[in-house]
Amino acid sequence: MMNNVFEEKSIPKAVLKLGIPAMLGSLTTLIYNIADTYFVALTKEPAMIAAVTLCVPVLLIIMSIACIFGMGGSSVIARMIGEGRQEDSAKCFNFCTYAMAIVGLLVLVLGLLFSKQIAGIATSFGFVCASFYYLICLAIQEKKKNALVKMSPKNFSMEKRMVANVIKIGIPGALITVMLSLSNIVLNNFIGIYGSNAVASYGIAYKIDMFPIMLSVGLSQGTAPLVGYYYGQRNEKNLSKAMKTGTVYGMILGAFFTAILFFGNRLFAGVFLSEEGLIAQTEWFLRLLCFHAPLLGIINMVTAYFQALGKATNSLIITILRNRFFLFRE
Repeated sequence: MMNNVFEEKSIPKAVLKLGIPAMLGSLTTLIYNIADTYFVALTKEPAMIAAVTLCVPVLLIIMSIACIFGMGGSSVIARMIGEGRQEDSAKCFNFCTYAMAIVGLLVLVLGLLFSKQIAGIATSFGFVCASFYYLICLAIQEKKKNALVKMSPKNFSMEKRMVANVIKIGIPGALITVMLSLSNIVLNNFIGIYGSNAVASYGIAYKIDMFPIMLSVGLSQGTAPLVGYYYGQRNEKNLSKAMKTGTVYGMILGAFFTAILFFGNRLFAGVFLSEEGLIAQTEWFLRLLCFHAPLLGIINMVTAYFQALGKATNSLIITILRNRFFLFRE
């Protein structure tokens, strides 16, 4: 099935076929988080909204662990398929799936051991349901004899070079999420000087602003396997066209969100808040945050490009520049 997507003659169509599911996956994760904020906001207590805001970076850091094997694995697998190494790509897929499951269980155990109380059990249950759904999808694909999906434990392999390639590409991708979280922790500390109302307002604005961020990341990460496949084939023409198409789509998407968040900031703030002062503060934050959205189409696609090609150092440098020195969003 994946080969059919990779061999699609229309590059824009192939980008959409891979990008849209990845974007929807990112959007689903964001909706989980937005739902928490919405129901907490019904209490009309800024301190409680602020508490939810302060928990978001922790959730993102946990999610970044999966990015190591998800982003790193997709890059290595796509290049292997492009090179005609079907058996190796199946082994890499098997390793990444089991590695994510094992690491996920370790995070769960650590969370249960060190947390004194459960906040957000509905969100956690949502992730459990999503995981079961993905397992069912994998089982169906294996039954259909998909050459990439061979989930039997006997196919589990930890060949050193494969594992090293997955991790070295996955870590920069994971650092995007980690540094995003750290930058927000720092911002929350500075904003916290002005009280819980300011933290709550920024938290609402930031979560609304996460829509263009997560959709852009989804688009770029969905396009990355296509880029990796063409790189494995040494098909420079299609590689270049896929990059240009993904970048243009990302910039158009970003421009769209800049417009609706700038002109509709009060409407979006009013969904979560009722107090005029908090709504006004949230409007102000949204006006500041929304202008970065078109740039995401460029930044995320360039990062995904280097990940897809296995250029871990280049990807890491862009990640550090974006999230540490320039702070494009803020």
